[in-house]
Amino acid sequence: MEELMDLSNVLLDRTNLDFSHYLDQEIDWSDGLIGIKGARGTGTTTLLLQYLK
Repeated sequence: MEELMDLSNVLLDRTNLDFSHYLDQEIDWSDGLIGIKGARGTGTTTLLLQYLK
């Protein structure tokens, strides 16, 4: 579990906040369940990391 937390912290540290995904403004983050679907390399993980950061 500690390795997973270390990886998570590294990813958050490397996350750039200089830009935001266009979907960021369209997602209601207060919803109980949010599904984000996208091909590899389209920014889905970055979108979530920016929200967490």
